[in-house]
Amino acid sequence: MPPDPYERLQAARTAVKALKDERSLLSVRLVELARASDEEALVEASMRLDALPVELLRAELKLARADRQAAKATLQAAEASLARAMANVRDVNPLPDATVKEKLERAAEGDDETPDGEQAEQDEDAEPPPGDTPGLVDAAKARRGADEQWVRECRLAVERAEQRVRALEEAVAEAGRPEPDEPAHRAFAKRISEARDAIEQARTANSQAELDLMHATELAKVALDGLLAARGGTDWRALESARQARADAAAAVGPAWEAMRCGGLRIARADYELDRLVEEWIAARP
Repeated sequence: MPPDPYERLQAARTAVKALKDERSLLSVRLVELARASDEEALVEASMRLDALPVELLRAELKLARADRQAAKATLQAAEASLARAMANVRDVNPLPDATVKEKLERAAEGDDETPDGEQAEQDEDAEPPPGDTPGLVDAAKARRGADEQWVRECRLAVERAEQRVRALEEAVAEAGRPEPDEPAHRAFAKRISEARDAIEQARTANSQAELDLMHATELAKVALDGLLAARGGTDWRALESARQARADAAAAVGPAWEAMRCGGLRIARADYELDRLVEEWIAARP
């Protein structure tokens, strides 16, 4: 027994959805791997992401072919239903000439074989002809009209499916079987590694700036305490030295603060460059 066309259609849809889900997950994984240090895993994920579009295109072609087969099966069912509806219309509403001819034949047979009394009794007991049943003809015609509309819609669906199959066949033939460009993926992984190193360098510089700021702030506090102590004494030279130390310590706080601020900006910029590299690489994949 051949496989059910609708089962094949559902299986093809499932395959296409699985590939699309894999592509989405790979994009997320690529971002995660860019933050990690596993270069081989990054290259592997990048190459897989590069190969997915062709696989997805072929899966979509299978889906289009399954859809075309299902559409043809639906058209066959619609045409069979229409044929039955037309037969029902003929049964309940025969052509006028045929009706007259049949009545004349029945009348002639009745005159030859059946007495008038018996024929009248039979006519009273007989059921009305199908064509005389109220509403039956209208219902049959309505069913035929609905089936005719169904057939027209199914034919349009088959035509659209054929167009979709032809377009995807051309796309698959054009895509061919591209070989993975491993050097390009390794070059991408190298740029990611350099961007990651830039982030680490920026973080190291920022940590050093934070330590410098803490040291300068502490020196400023010590100098301030010395200045307050010198003011209570009588040695004006000690007071002058304390004032100079306080000024020097305060002057060191500003550059240390600026260095820490620049370190934060440097980290943010390095993070942005890493994200930009990954986003551009993913966007370049079909």
